[in-house]
Amino acid sequence: MLSAVDRERVRAGFRVYEHEWRYFSGFLGEPFLVDGCLIYWDGSVISFPAFSLAEHRRFNVRDVAGMMSQVPSVADVQVAFVWGDVELADKLDVVACPAPLTAVSVDTDAYPGEFTIDILDFDLARLKEARKAVRMLSRKDLSVRHRQLDGFEHHHFRLVEEWVRTRSIGSIATCATTTLPAYCREPHVHVFEVFRHDRLVAFAVVSLPTSDRAIVMWSFSQQGPGARLEDSMMYAIIEYCRSQRISTLECGYAGNASLARFKRKWGARQTAPDYRLGVFTTNGVWAERGLSGRFYWAIRMGDIAARNDRSDAEPGVSADDESLHGG
Repeated sequence: MLSAVDRERVRAGFRVYEHEWRYFSGFLGEPFLVDGCLIYWDGSVISFPAFSLAEHRRFNVRDVAGMMSQVPSVADVQVAFVWGDVELADKLDVVACPAPLTAVSVDTDAYPGEFTIDILDFDLARLKEARKAVRMLSRKDLSVRHRQLDGFEHHHFRLVEEWVRTRSIGSIATCATTTLPAYCREPHVHVFEVFRHDRLVAFAVVSLPTSDRAIVMWSFSQQGPGARLEDSMMYAIIEYCRSQRISTLECGYAGNASLARFKRKWGARQTAPDYRLGVFTTNGVWAERGLSGRFYWAIRMGDIAARNDRSDAEPGVSADDESLHGG
């Protein structure tokens, strides 16, 4: 768990890409601050974004294993997801674990790290493609509204459902979307909505964790070519940040070249190093699940229910020995 001191350190050192610990702890597990890095632990799975909240550091596999060893009850770990500017090997030898964790997947190619827009330096006149996009927006029947939500409405659920249904995404991303209705009620979260003829066609979820920083957490849009919905949202978010004298807009990482081009079009610069992902497990069953990402949540709940059923028949075994938010 994060202590009050830890939370202040996280707030002050907010440098983890596209990151808002209050959001990610909703589905990755309990957050722990270890040597300047956030580590999430749910009793069986560790999720470790290896990005320092302080100055940039490149981590190696020994660094990762050493920090994991400081997480309470880590000997029970079954799967570890590690991503960041990190050099990974085929094993993670965590001192507290009875045996090393074996890699089932380690990226050889890196992905572009976080992109950031310097709002105080933003000048649309210098951005030819963005300027063209703004001109095109004036010819579309689009309007943008910014507000804070008391909860999701049916049209928000419709767009999220379409996004999940029409994309090939992992179950981590699928589970992440289930936390959004509650997360959007937080006082630091703002929503930017794009309407066409009074119908919601896109919306973006933006976190303002500090007075001078904003993060684009998620965006959802109606499918279709040439809609320029993302341009509408980006322009509205930038203009809002300028009006509030927010200095930095974090736009997240880019999983492909097209997304990187879009962010650069709006003046974003890559401000975090490229990153890689490694998946490590302790046994064959969890290796398959970790590799496919299928252990969140249906399979996990089935495992835990089965274990709890067994505990009813086994004296001395508590049904509370494992929980989704262990540690």
